[in-house]
Amino acid sequence: MSKFVQLTMNGSSVDSDYHWSRNLDYGVNRVEPVQGILLLVIFLVGSFILLYERKEETLNSVFRIINRSIVAPWDLNTFLHLEFDPHEPDQSYMFAEETILSMGHRYAGRFDQAVLRFDGVPILEIIIERKFPVRNLPEIVRTEDMFQAGLYTLALMESGVSCSSTRLAVIYCTQEAASNCVSVGKGVNCFECRKGRAFQQEFNPKTVLKTLKKLDEIWLKRREPMPSPEAGKCKACPYGANGVCGHSAA
Repeated sequence: MSKFVQLTMNGSSVDSDYHWSRNLDYGVNRVEPVQGILLLVIFLVGSFILLYERKEETLNSVFRIINRSIVAPWDLNTFLHLEFDPHEPDQSYMFAEETILSMGHRYAGRFDQAVLRFDGVPILEIIIERKFPVRNLPEIVRTEDMFQAGLYTLALMESGVSCSSTRLAVIYCTQEAASNCVSVGKGVNCFECRKGRAFQQEFNPKTVLKTLKKLDEIWLKRREPMPSPEAGKCKACPYGANGVCGHSAA
């Protein structure tokens, strides 16, 4: 009996079948509820700051490329056919609202902005697609918007532009903010505006070609389009009646 008492005092106990068990509270530091809430708040605030700084760095890196460029004195076609180095290799040139054609995949488009430089060959630094939602800015980039930027880059690559280090950028700015830029004479591009939200990623031609292959099956009528559950995608469909795509499941 004395042995049982001694073991119990040391933080152990024994049941009726003499199975030993340790006191789980013995020597354990408990976290009070207030401390737990405080730690959670600190964690959430820290995470928010990191996400904000990451978004700011993305936005700043995009505008850094834009701001160090100058408006190109040539149109894009002339620049791509230059037979000499126009200036020092570090000088970047901004092109806007240029039409490009993909001979390999038979599509044409008009990109918003692109920054190129010349170092033996034309080099595409970044291509920028700008979108102007009515109200809210998206928290994540829309896949179709980034794909659109990739299509422009693919067409430029086919024309002989080096795109090995190209960045794809999508910048969202509300129509109201863009209108304010126009009203004060800054223009709809408004480079210094920080009210927008920018997303960027590296250009990967394999990813673009994989998606393009799926679309080719529809364009060449090898298969029917798959229904989309998103009603918002129907609004831009040029083949639907009253803005509603006939292939949508929405």
